[in-house]
Order: sequence, then C-alpha cells, then structure tokens
Amino acid sequence: MKKLIVTLMIMSIIFSFHVSAKKPTTNVAIVKQYVANYNQQNLPVMLNQMAKNIKWMTIDADNIHVETSNKAQLKETMTRYFLAKTPSQSSLIHLISNGDFVSTLEKASWQSKGQQNHNAVWLFMK
Repeated sequence: MKKLIVTLMIMSIIFSFHVSAKKPTTNVAIVKQYVANYNQQNLPVMLNQMAKNIKWMTIDADNIHVETSNKAQLKETMTRYFLAKTPSQSSLIHLISNGDFVSTLEKASWQSKGQQNHNAVWLFMK
C-alpha cells in the first residue's frame, strides 16, 4: 500500500493517502484524481484516501503553521470550506514525475477572488 504526502510551497498542505488496487496506481494519476475529487467537493472520497495522521500546513514567509493535525480536523475544516460557497477550483498546469515525487504547477481560481498559482510537491511513500 502506497502513502502519499503532498506539500504545497506557497500555501502548503501535507497529506498522507492510502492507495488501493482499484484506485489509480501511478503517482501522476493519483495526483490528478485527488485534484478532480477536490474540484467536485467529493470530501468522502478524499477522506477515504487519507491516513489518520494527515496534516495540513501553510507556509507564511519563513514560518510553517500546522492548520490541522489529523483526518478528523481536516474533515471539519474542509466541510466548513466547502459549505462557505467560496471554494476554489484547481487545475494542474504542469506535472513532473521523478520516482516517488510529483511536482506540479497548480492554478487555484476563486469566483470572487481571482486566481493564484502555486507549486506543489507530492511525495509518495510505501
């Protein structure tokens, strides 16, 4: 079973995912599927892939802040975010796969706030 850890550089999120045989098996496919589930606000599927000890972290200048420390906290936070009616839609502009790493350039768009690009590094661990 693979685990996935995601680190976004500007707004940083660290995730651990469990990948079953019926789900996408390449690292790039897993990243694409996760972003598709996010865009559909399919939180149950997103949570099904996450480890219990998942962390959501943000980077602000030279400080790293832990926003959530486990799956239950992340579920609560994402539920509020999706209910706020202002969630973003993300699109993957560029993906590079290198072994256990997938680096992406991602564009997040908000209807009321415009767009923001950020880099993401996704680390897959077995």
